[in-house]
Order: sequence, then C-alpha cells, then structure tokens
Amino acid sequence: MTPHDKHQRAIQLYQQGQFEEAAGLLNEVRREEETSERWNDWASAELACQRPEEAERGYRRALALEPQNLEAELNLGILLALLGRQAEAIPFLENGLTELDEAARAAVRGLIEQCRLPAAGSAESSAASARRGTQPEVRA
Repeated sequence: MTPHDKHQRAIQLYQQGQFEEAAGLLNEVRREEETSERWNDWASAELACQRPEEAERGYRRALALEPQNLEAELNLGILLALLGRQAEAIPFLENGLTELDEAARAAVRGLIEQCRLPAAGSAESSAASARRGTQPEVRA
C-alpha cells in the first residue's frame, strides 16, 4: 500500500470513529513521508484518542513544516483553549478564522471572546462548543 493509500485509509478510519486505528496508521504514514497535512491529521487523531500532549506536538510540527497551514493553526488554538491556555490560544484562533464557514467562524469568534475574559473559566466549555463546530479534520 502506498503512503497515499495508507493516508486515505486512515482518513476513512477516523471518519468512522476508529481513532486508535487511524492514529496508528497516520503515525506510520507520517514517518514514511512527512508533510504538514499528515502531522495535522495525526494530531487530530491523537486528540480524538484523548492524548492532548501528542496532539499539541503534532500541530506544532505541522506548523513548523508549513507555517501557513491555517487548519493546523485553528486546531492548535482550539486545543490550547481546551487545555486552559487561553492567552496562548488567541493568535492561533484568529489566524485560523479564514478557513471556516460562517457558522464555525461565529463559534470560534465566541471562543476568542471567552479567552479574552479575565476569568476565562468558561473558555473550556466554549472551546468544546467550537471544537464540535470545527472538529479537527483530517483532509480527504
């Protein structure tokens, strides 16, 4: 199976909710052929598997490879907000806004506003809402 075929299979697994299997296959394919897209996809699978530290590492690597990867920026911003790191999340969220449709953009704008509040305790719930509206995606 080619790296491209493995990547496509991993996307299918992710979309079917088989996150562990998707993460494993994406880990294999990103090692065979490292790209920003594959790091972002692996990070999203890691987040779905409840491994936020690995997800953060993956999103940051995706951005190191391709600083203009707006999807990875947005995903990292949502993750940081979920982790309670609101001030750090804001620039990533703002940069990722252009990738979104109007409904998702409104959810992320709400999250940005929550992150700016002095007692940003409700930012985690807003991040969860924004994440539902903009589930970290793996690209097809």
